[in-house]
Amino acid sequence: MEMGSRVDLTSSLRQWARWASIVMGLALAVAGYVSMTQDVARDWRLKAASPQLVLNDAAEAAAHYLAGDFDTLPGTSVNRYQAGDLWLALEMPESLSRVPGNVLSVWPTTLPEVELYRLNSQGQPLALGRAGLKVPRDEWPMVARGPVFVLDSPAPGTNTFLLKVSARRFALAVVKVETAAQHHGTSERDMFWLGCVLSLAVVTLVATLLAWRLSGNTEFLLWAGQALSGMAYIAYTHGLIAAYLPPLPYEVHVQVFGLVAVVMIWTVSAVGVRFLDLKALHPAYPRWINGVALAAAPLSLLSVWLGWGMALVRVTQAALSVLFTAGVISQMRRGHPMARRYGVGGLLLTVSGMVYLLLQVGLVPATHLTLNAWQYALGACDLVLLQELVSRFLQQRRQARQEQAHLQDLLRDEKAQLEQRVVERTAALMQANAELERAELQQRELLSMASHEFRSPASAIQTTLEALEYLREPMPRVVQDRLEHLQAAARRLTFLANRLIEHDRWRERSVQAQIESLDARAWLIEVLTDYPDALPLSLDLPSEPLWARFDPVLMRIACQNLIDNALNQAAQEHALVSIQLRADEAGLWLSVSDNGPGVPEAFKPQVFDRFFSPKASLRKGLGLSIVRTVAQLHGGEVQLADAVPQGARFTIRVPMTANDDQSASAMSLTQ
Repeated sequence: MEMGSRVDLTSSLRQWARWASIVMGLALAVAGYVSMTQDVARDWRLKAASPQLVLNDAAEAAAHYLAGDFDTLPGTSVNRYQAGDLWLALEMPESLSRVPGNVLSVWPTTLPEVELYRLNSQGQPLALGRAGLKVPRDEWPMVARGPVFVLDSPAPGTNTFLLKVSARRFALAVVKVETAAQHHGTSERDMFWLGCVLSLAVVTLVATLLAWRLSGNTEFLLWAGQALSGMAYIAYTHGLIAAYLPPLPYEVHVQVFGLVAVVMIWTVSAVGVRFLDLKALHPAYPRWINGVALAAAPLSLLSVWLGWGMALVRVTQAALSVLFTAGVISQMRRGHPMARRYGVGGLLLTVSGMVYLLLQVGLVPATHLTLNAWQYALGACDLVLLQELVSRFLQQRRQARQEQAHLQDLLRDEKAQLEQRVVERTAALMQANAELERAELQQRELLSMASHEFRSPASAIQTTLEALEYLREPMPRVVQDRLEHLQAAARRLTFLANRLIEHDRWRERSVQAQIESLDARAWLIEVLTDYPDALPLSLDLPSEPLWARFDPVLMRIACQNLIDNALNQAAQEHALVSIQLRADEAGLWLSVSDNGPGVPEAFKPQVFDRFFSPKASLRKGLGLSIVRTVAQLHGGEVQLADAVPQGARFTIRVPMTANDDQSASAMSLTQ
């Protein structure tokens, strides 16, 4: 649906451009019809001196006019070869000559100098004013874009005016006499069409510069150059630039006008070569066109130096018109898409340019259509550029949206594949987790079974050893010591089996602290009876009983884990494990330190994690994790610090007061 709307928009823009071209063609036809009807409706006559006649001043021109040496012109314009200055005689009817405020205008606006004289009743010329590029602006009879004069009401019998138009080798002049109201209406109409063409050129210039700024394509710079140079050439032709420039010599005006014409010729040629792909006709075709276009610059300087005006530049314009007309027609016959779409606009420009050249050499009459058709053709070319610019913009936008849609499809496919992979990986992880749980359950069952199997024979051994104490016969001291050691080993084995069972319960979070109030000093002494007297244990106990509330079994497990760990880490020679018991307001403190190598800084954050061990052993690092669990069950903590002068110091702190919730929970579990 969205793609269809974009296609409809492109078609609408193309239709709009076609209709604009049709409207411009109709406007040209109307303008030509208006110019022809104006020529027919005139009631004054224009005469011109012979082209071979060289007149030096107004008095001589008046004498030849009175002698009948001036020929009546069929129209209101002169475009022919002239040996000297062009002299014209304007004969006004009696009814029109007595109307005040008539306006006499002479075109083109770039004429070097135009002088106006009026013949008095004695046939003597009286100067009325002069205008042109050679004349300072403050000497012009009225403010205008070109030579314009106001014809005051003459005296009786003086209805003839003489015009001197400065010319070299070739003279082109269009004379028009109107009332003030007609002149005002004509000026407004001309400025309207001129404003339309210049506004179109400005829009094209801004649009192409913006397109170049956004895309970086230098082709748009050529389009902007064509719009700018065409706008400047049209403005100079209508006197808009010269009217706002400071006073300059006529030769400078000619050079500037020639430079603008050369730039326009070159840009139009460069755009046409690329736009219509004339290289496809022949590889050297663009070089021919570029060569002729570049030759306009030196020919313009040479023409100004010889005093021929723009004559040699017109030769390059004629050659380019022929080359472009042949190229456009060939490309249209070959079916080139750009030529088929925009070839009509190119032909309109080349044909109107050729007509304008023929007008300047006197082969085509000077009318509003022949004088201004090339300007409207430039406006049509600006329309073509705008249409192509919009078409490219829409095409790029369509391609961008297609690319965006393609990327979105790729993203959707990738998302679907990723979701599928996530589902597969999740299923695989769930399966692996289930297998791990099964393996862990089997391991725990094996551990529980083994601990129960260990506890039964250990209890039987301990019972047998206790029965030996009641024999009637006294035993030797050595045997009695051996029996005591065996009893301690049996109690140790039973305790280890019980600890394995309790560890399995902790994994299931089913063990709670069974808080009791007891003497911590006596409790610690009783715990140490599980260790032989020969072990290097050093005690630091308070002298008085130290009453506290804690779980004696869990604290026993934690204390023995710390002692076992200290004995394992103590120095091989002169080993020493120090045990300290103290209390303060913060709680009960039980510290166990060794004189071993200590715990490296890198391992301290992980030393209480399950299965962590800096050594590769079978212990798998469960002891210190059990110590931390016991401390947390009591609402306390376990700390690690460096011993002095060496070794590690582990400290358990538990609160002095019991947690009633934990006590109640423990009692309910034991009942």
